[in-house]
Amino acid sequence: MCIAQPALSCQIQSLEKELGVRPLERSTRRVELTSAGKVYCDRCIRRVSPIPATTPSR
Repeated sequence: MCIAQPALSCQIQSLEKELGVRPLERSTRRVELTSAGKVYCDRCIRRVSPIPATTPSR
């Protein structure tokens, strides 16, 4: 991922505020989804999956 660590941390904090829960359990060595994060991830995948993939026209 091409994003600086401070910018990523800021985005994660913004998501936490928006959701009102912590979607990720973070430590200095690991990042894991919490149970709330798993629910959120599953819902995101369901929303995106009906979107058909497009190919660039020539």
